[in-house]
Amino acid sequence: MESQTNIHRFFFVGIGGIGMSALAQYLHAQGHHVTGSDRDESPTVELLRSKGINVLIGHAPLSESYDTLVYSDAIPETAPERVSAAERQILQRSYFQLLGEISKTQRTIAVAGTHGKTTTTGMLTNILVHAEKKPTAIIGSIVRDFGSNCVLGDGSVFVVEACEYKNHLLQFNPQILVITNLELDHTDFFPDLQTLQATFLSAIKNIQPGGTLVTNPNHPHIAPLLVGCAVHVVDYTAEHVGQLQHIGDFNRENAQAARAAARVAFPDIQDVVAERALYDFK
Repeated sequence: MESQTNIHRFFFVGIGGIGMSALAQYLHAQGHHVTGSDRDESPTVELLRSKGINVLIGHAPLSESYDTLVYSDAIPETAPERVSAAERQILQRSYFQLLGEISKTQRTIAVAGTHGKTTTTGMLTNILVHAEKKPTAIIGSIVRDFGSNCVLGDGSVFVVEACEYKNHLLQFNPQILVITNLELDHTDFFPDLQTLQATFLSAIKNIQPGGTLVTNPNHPHIAPLLVGCAVHVVDYTAEHVGQLQHIGDFNRENAQAARAAARVAFPDIQDVVAERALYDFK
């Protein structure tokens, strides 16, 4: 998206959602005109307003012309904003559709897996920030270290949390894909483990040629997906991450995955910098 020469007008329906609010901040920082609506006041709505983004409470037909209407999964086609957008032939994109389109113009690291996505994405971003790599990141939580769920960088790398629900993960073609772990979840969409595994297999095939998969290749639900894998596989369990403030084996695995992804993206990051970033992560 050529934000410097082509300014767009976006309206976000459900802008207070954790992913939607992060993407809205990103587009606003790129110079686009961003407005949105949500059902209720919330900390994310307050955060958006503090960034200069106008948020309306309640839902109503669009009162202005916009280039693109962005909607969250929770917003049906019958919502007033979407109905009026259709009547005005305004382009409509779901959150993950638009995020996927933006990511295709970036050097992207996508963080996926059943558990630990948000923590791993935050840890990875913190390493890159400490190493002065100036990442841009879309994170599935407001992270205390950044005071936001959106970190704005210089375009050198784009870190995104990528959810498998409804195959949203398949909107991405990353240079680096992190799969933290894999077990049956979102059973309203995935009827069984095999269907879920098929989505992750497609995600692996979507990695850019010459790209890298960071995962635990010995995980019983991941190992079958790596047979004949055409991309380089990095075993994050081989990483040393030092002391952490966050307790538990799962947080250590999240830290290992974050460190491995950072090493793949920027081999020059020193261990002492990465370990300090992981220790400091809140």
